[in-house]
Amino acid sequence: LQMRFGRFKEPIGLERLQSDSWSFFNERSIVTNLTPDRDLGVQASGDLFNSTINYQLGLFNGLGDGANSTNTDFDNDKDVVGRVITMPFKHVDRSPVQGLSFGIAASSGRAKTASGRTAGYKTDGQQTFFSYNAATIADGRSWRVSPQFDYRDGSFGALGEYVVSTVNVRPGAAGTKTELQNKAWQLAAGYVLTGENSSYAGVVPDTNFDWTAGTWGAVEIVARYADLKVDDAAFPLFASAAASADRAKSLG
Repeated sequence: LQMRFGRFKEPIGLERLQSDSWSFFNERSIVTNLTPDRDLGVQASGDLFNSTINYQLGLFNGLGDGANSTNTDFDNDKDVVGRVITMPFKHVDRSPVQGLSFGIAASSGRAKTASGRTAGYKTDGQQTFFSYNAATIADGRSWRVSPQFDYRDGSFGALGEYVVSTVNVRPGAAGTKTELQNKAWQLAAGYVLTGENSSYAGVVPDTNFDWTAGTWGAVEIVARYADLKVDDAAFPLFASAAASADRAKSLG
């Protein structure tokens, strides 16, 4: 059992929880638009059953989609966040599914004010393709759920995740409350051409990149497809169809 206090990533997004240097691409996928980043909170985590199950459970201030904590709390409500990952074949030697892990993450809480909803969803190139109208505020229950998996077999690696983010919003302080569900998913894979093992914690080269020694380090080819869909009910009351798209797709 480990306890953690302070400002760190909420345990929801699979790719979000990776270090920048470990992910398949330099840019995180558009799926991470729906997951919060670093927040202030307290978390318990640990491994069970000979490290075949990993759990994380925390209490956080709560953030809108894609947001980072500014070290101040915009309302008095808190979010409960949990994640359970199982690796059922971890100790089965030479099994083709030894490197398979899968599980689910979820959060539940309440959000208020304009800070309680996302400031905007961005493409891989960091261009905003969706944002709420300035007057739109969050007011009510918010929750997320994300089934996810990661698979590694020698030089091959793959991961996938699906995220549903739900928020209750009003078009203004006196407007009618509406629940919106925004959804996204991605599938990514890579293969290390130089033979090193693929890993969720990054590829460790057998040799350094060195021109004079004639060594190339590690070379990996990767591919990813991602899709994000904004709830149709967001338009036109909470967001402008003239200024925002209702969907984004990404292929790399």
